[in-house]
Amino acid sequence: RRTVQELHAHLDETVAALATTIADQAAGYIINHRSDVEFDRLIVSYKASNPFLELIVLTDSANMVVAHSADIHSIRKPYLLPSYVPPGGPGEPRRIQTADETLSYLMLPIKAGEHRLGTVHVVYSSAAIYSKLAAARRKILLLTASLLLIGVLGIYLLSSYFVKPIVKITQRVRRFSSGDLESELPLEGADEFFEISSALNDMMTRLSRDRKNVIAREKMAKEIEVASQIQKTLLPGDLPRLPGLEVDGFYRAASMIGGDLYDVFEIDDTRYCLVVADVSGKGVPASLVMSMLRTVIQIYAKNSVSAKATLLSVHEYLSKNIPPGMFVTVLLGIFDSTAGRFSFVSAGHNPMLLFRADTRQLTKLNPSGMPLGVPVTLGGTFAESLEEVELALQPGDVILMYTDGITEATNREGQHYGPERLVDFIQKQLRTGHYSSVSDITKEIVNEIESFSGFTEQNDDITFIVARTIARTEAQVSVKSSVTGTVDVESVRDTHS
Repeated sequence: RRTVQELHAHLDETVAALATTIADQAAGYIINHRSDVEFDRLIVSYKASNPFLELIVLTDSANMVVAHSADIHSIRKPYLLPSYVPPGGPGEPRRIQTADETLSYLMLPIKAGEHRLGTVHVVYSSAAIYSKLAAARRKILLLTASLLLIGVLGIYLLSSYFVKPIVKITQRVRRFSSGDLESELPLEGADEFFEISSALNDMMTRLSRDRKNVIAREKMAKEIEVASQIQKTLLPGDLPRLPGLEVDGFYRAASMIGGDLYDVFEIDDTRYCLVVADVSGKGVPASLVMSMLRTVIQIYAKNSVSAKATLLSVHEYLSKNIPPGMFVTVLLGIFDSTAGRFSFVSAGHNPMLLFRADTRQLTKLNPSGMPLGVPVTLGGTFAESLEEVELALQPGDVILMYTDGITEATNREGQHYGPERLVDFIQKQLRTGHYSSVSDITKEIVNEIESFSGFTEQNDDITFIVARTIARTEAQVSVKSSVTGTVDVESVRDTHS
């Protein structure tokens, strides 16, 4: 119904436009007093070129027929509106329903400016509309019947050609949902099903492999966790009593397993060894070297007469047993509680910081030395490059031995904490602060690094030892030490006096 109405509206617009054109031309003819023949040619030409026009009549201002497309004998006679035409105004199409078709009647004035010269009467048929609708319906019915036939035939063919592979794929998916990742689909059927079966087989293969990998990774994670626990046990728990020296240590790994080491142990009744080391790399290889290094240092320190001799023996052992491409930086010191002296060597490690209580000055001490495990040294042998420094310590002097995890800590802007910032911070704190124990100094250092880094992920292990000389009467100390194994957990050692 909507289509019929739209077609009628379009036809009315077309006829109204034609009638307006005829009226404009007829106005010129009337003003110029054209002949009846010219008026007749005008309306006949429009009727011939527009088959839907059934009748065109031109009348003058006195309602006398000027031109008539159907009856030339009515010219110069009064025009009588047919009785079957319903009432209506100019420009308004009037529908006339006959037994065979629907006709429309349109009347438009012929004007010259505001002066009315006559009227155009047009009768047009809607038969073309219904003819188009009937043709469209026939085409639709024919197309629908053809599609229905093709659809029935296609369904029959598709059911035999596609359903069987789909059933197989469905069965395979059901087996997959029940946990079967090993059986495969046969590669058959149309190209599309061949590709689907192949892709599904590949997916099952990858899933099976990934499941095995997940199991292997979970097993490895368990083993790494066990290794982490073992590594924690290798770090000192209870630090020994050091007459004349108050000691505290801190360790926090960047990952579950770290490559840093610190240790404080007794060599004999009067000598004690303090070690901070950093193994190149991270993870399991570094932790294994760290474990070996701790044991080797403790063994060779027992039979050595000095810090340099200890490190030379350790280097000789490691150079034969360390994996290729790995090396270790070590800061190793021996404290003689009787003489109050501290001798130390550095194998390519960070400088040691020494704060003198009498001058209130902080000094960086960085004796020469190459890392352990490096097969080639510059300017001579490893022994020739290794320099030993001996210090006479006074009560209140503070020593800081650390790894580069402190100086290479980064903030959100990617800036490193840096050695100069560390020196300035330690000097300021020791000059102005009054610390009852070295554990308070440890807490200040940790808080400073965390304040600088914020929520930035820790990239390297953070390890350090703080030692402060004290009068012998105050030296009955047993220092507790705890170790953290991940970046999220930390522990600060407490010193009890």
